Amino acid sequence: MIFITPFLIGLLSSMHCIGMCGPITLALPVRTNVPLQKTLKYLLYNTGRIATYAFLGAIIGVFGMGINLIGFQYWVSIISGLLIILSVVVKIKSFKINFLERFSQWLRQKLNSSFIYYFKKSDTSALFILGLLNGLLPCGMVYIAIIGAIALATPLEASFFMIFFGLGTLPIMMMIPLIGQTLSNFFKSKTSLTIPILTTIIGGMLIFRGINQYNQSIEAPHKSCVSSIQNP
Repeated sequence: MIFITPFLIGLLSSMHCIGMCGPITLALPVRTNVPLQKTLKYLLYNTGRIATYAFLGAIIGVFGMGINLIGFQYWVSIISGLLIILSVVVKIKSFKINFLERFSQWLRQKLNSSFIYYFKKSDTSALFILGLLNGLLPCGMVYIAIIGAIALATPLEASFFMIFFGLGTLPIMMMIPLIGQTLSNFFKSKTSLTIPILTTIIGGMLIFRGINQYNQSIEAPHKSCVSSIQNP
């Protein structure tokens, strides 16, 4: 049940993926018109992207493990959801400019030369590496998924959380070569309209997940007590 949330987050993020990642996907050095080979190459690229998400999840899961030890994990999910929704309602522009936008610009500059190098390569492994690099690109939806992964108990669970997020984006990402540049640009122009809606929905999902975790934590001791009474 816990992995339905990241999959739905990824699925809801798909329109954003078309607008932001579409141009990169269409420019990939696939260099074949054979349908099966083309599909496998795009799948290899997306496998690299999801592998990076899994790695990021494992890293953030270390923090989640510490939070879980003090019994605070469900509050992290609830508070994260509330902050995500609040960021849409009050539009915290200064925070975006002072931190996220500067960080995004710095990271893109660092990755730019690597992208150019591997775009020129003709071997298949370059597609996987480009996928790995794409997973590192600044993306609001990925950041939101990472926030959701913090509330998990172990690095392995957080890693799987991010894998399922990536799998949620996979259907649309595999369809981008069929959609084409025109529709990719269309969705990119609509991103400013859809992102606040998607962000609010995702925030609500994180709140719901946190409440569910809280209820389960209350029910577990109760069931244990009932069991000990019935079976002294």
